[in-house]
Amino acid sequence: MSEEDQLRRKILERIRNTIQPSGYCSINMREYLASLAGSPGLPSRADDATPIIGRIIHDLYHERLIALGTGLQGSSGAEALSWPFVRLTEYGRKVLEEPTWTPFDPDGYTTALRSLVPSIDDTILRYLAESHRCFQSDCLLASAVMLGGASEKTVLLVIEAYTAALNPADGTAFSAACDKRLAITHKVNTFWKQIEHPKTQNLLPQAAKENLSIAFEHIFHLIRAQRNAAGHPQTGNVERSVLLASFHLFPSYCQKAYMLIDYFQANAGSLSLAVTPP
Repeated sequence: MSEEDQLRRKILERIRNTIQPSGYCSINMREYLASLAGSPGLPSRADDATPIIGRIIHDLYHERLIALGTGLQGSSGAEALSWPFVRLTEYGRKVLEEPTWTPFDPDGYTTALRSLVPSIDDTILRYLAESHRCFQSDCLLASAVMLGGASEKTVLLVIEAYTAALNPADGTAFSAACDKRLAITHKVNTFWKQIEHPKTQNLLPQAAKENLSIAFEHIFHLIRAQRNAAGHPQTGNVERSVLLASFHLFPSYCQKAYMLIDYFQANAGSLSLAVTPP
């Protein structure tokens, strides 16, 4: 994590901790900037540190997390709408209610995800990081496409691990069934018919099969629907709130996927198909 990213997290945490029970939040940033001088990545003099923190404040403003001034609940006159006072927006308050899985703290998101899924593939993280940057810049269509790429890579790794876990004959048959169509939904549906079968369910660890359908029948398709809406203009737009919810859901989906991957890798070449694929 870069020093500027650390400062961004520190400022977000300061804002979060300043929220009053009423939901109101206002900070005199000039005083706060002075207190940050000398922090890692900042010059010791407040005046020299201002441009660096100014970039962070500008980004938070652009991302609609904060607004300038104390607002109607603060002082009247210039302070109500201007610098050096900033306040949390209503949207910002909703975002900060989720302290971990927020795209507005991409490094924190990645760190937490690596902790949850230590062996996560770098390609998944690269697409997630790109999706976060697009979301921060209000490029929702691009963000949805990149998140869809991360989701697709995740499920393809699961299918790959399952194929390798099958005995050679069944693995060949399953691969042929998956390859009959290029669409990712065909591959996922072919895989799910095997996984949902009681014969396979009886083999899976309890933690892996618990709420498994939520991950593969709901979260995957939710993210895919947004990716398709973004990639095919005639189907409609991407809703910010739905995309934000997808960022919150992705870690549990990814964790469940890697539980399956771990099980399949531990049983390479030893499993059989539950049903004969069409």
